[in-house]
Amino acid sequence: MQTQEKTNQNKSREKWIVRLIAFLTFLAGVINISSAIQPALRERVELLKTFMPEIMLHGSRLLVAVVGFALILVASGLLRRKRIAWMISLALLSISFAGHLNKGLDIEEAGFNLLLIVLLVITSNNYKAISDKGSFRHGIIILAASILFTLIYGTAGFLLLDRHFGQVTLQKAIAQTWNLFFDPQNSLLQPLTNYGRFFKSSIVFIGAASFLMALISMLRPVLEAGIALPAEREKAKQIIEEFGRSGLCRALLFPDKSYFFFKNCVIGYSLGGRTAVALGDPIGPEGELSACIAAFKQFCVNNDWIPLFVSVLPDNLQAYSAAGLQSLCLGYEAIVNLKDFSLEGSQHKNMRNAHTHIMKTGYRAEVVPPPHAISDLQPLRQISDAWLKERGLNELRFSDGWFDPAYLAECPLIIVRDADAKPVAFSNLVGEYQKNEVTIDLMRHYPDVEPGTMEFLFVSALFWAKEKGYDSFSLGLSAIAGVGEEKGDPQTEKALHILSTRLSRFFDFAGLRKFKEKFNPTWEPRYLIYDSPANLPAAVTGLIEVHSSKTILQTLLGKK
Repeated sequence: MQTQEKTNQNKSREKWIVRLIAFLTFLAGVINISSAIQPALRERVELLKTFMPEIMLHGSRLLVAVVGFALILVASGLLRRKRIAWMISLALLSISFAGHLNKGLDIEEAGFNLLLIVLLVITSNNYKAISDKGSFRHGIIILAASILFTLIYGTAGFLLLDRHFGQVTLQKAIAQTWNLFFDPQNSLLQPLTNYGRFFKSSIVFIGAASFLMALISMLRPVLEAGIALPAEREKAKQIIEEFGRSGLCRALLFPDKSYFFFKNCVIGYSLGGRTAVALGDPIGPEGELSACIAAFKQFCVNNDWIPLFVSVLPDNLQAYSAAGLQSLCLGYEAIVNLKDFSLEGSQHKNMRNAHTHIMKTGYRAEVVPPPHAISDLQPLRQISDAWLKERGLNELRFSDGWFDPAYLAECPLIIVRDADAKPVAFSNLVGEYQKNEVTIDLMRHYPDVEPGTMEFLFVSALFWAKEKGYDSFSLGLSAIAGVGEEKGDPQTEKALHILSTRLSRFFDFAGLRKFKEKFNPTWEPRYLIYDSPANLPAAVTGLIEVHSSKTILQTLLGKK
């Protein structure tokens, strides 16, 4: 316990050091810009002129200003512990150090830069987050292209606009373009018109903007998780089959998952923006789960990702807390004890009557075991397409299955048929490996089915599972409903409760919970695990993206 407490203290101290250095780097950028604007002390400038060409004095002022803007940008990368940000900061501060001395012997500003360089070197081990390789290469290309484009743009412009500058030669055009960055006071070509002055300023703007764009690209997080290789997917499957105890385990084998392995454990995750969304708890031996959680968190830090665990059980909350993560009740999963399930008694009278009514219309339900021929699934696809179209929805992913024939072909299917034996509703059933439990995934029906059809499907599935000897049946998660209703609940959960009330006319959270209440389930809490309140909005955005397979902007705009 003392070792863990000491580790947490070290991590907290490290976090504050990183924040301090990021702030000081931002401050150095502001100082650079301010210093470039203000005139240097006359006596210091005169001293410099005795042993330094005047061209270096003029060029250093613009250089210090551009480096200042770059330091402001790179500060956010330092805050995210980017290794490339650390390297770029050292280079920028070294240039800034020389620039301050060259432009006016600004010893104070140069000394501040030198102090920051020393701090960065001492704390170099704090900056291990890698950058996206594609983005880094893209940034280098942008930088090289911007230099070439600026030279071509400036040279060609001076030649074509010679009437705005007087006599222009190719040599003068190239030299003047170059001087605008390194010796702006040395004006080989004086503008004769306002348009000429505008064009001359535009060269500096284009060059500086391109440089800053290249810098931003280099500092981007890793935007793609590695695609799981067949060997990795097979390894994950073996671990899940041996240790899996949740209906979410089957979703961990969906093709949208990447895998993080630690000893004999596996975490299945998808990337939404810069949020690594892990589905459920780590799977593996109980004694290794805590270390796996901590290792995954560090893995996310190294990739500049925000770690997020979704729909985790209450069993491992202490392990998440020990890793410096926080928990938020996301909702409650409805679990039906099959040994006690029946339609007998007054409390089930309405459901019993509805079940009898559906049977009298000629509806029948059957569970068809796998495997299924792809051609046999075509009538079910028509049901699924009609269900999605009627609601204006796209298929969800991540924790939800979608109509994938390869996936459905290996699941037991419960199909409701009308009096003409035509399929009108269906669902697939998913087992839970080491736990003697079954759950429902897809639930689809034609829009014009008999009222009570889905209750009939659920009841039929429950009786089938009971007959097969399963102990329990999961009706799935009821998100948000029931969260934050008690006096002692955390403020974040109470905020979720208020939000669900405000959104009730768009999302019927309470209605879904009420539907599941008909089956008299036990409600078990499921949690969202996140690293800090500051990152929670970005994490939730990533959660939406992995479920919808679209960016949050595309989701809000309703793009297909």
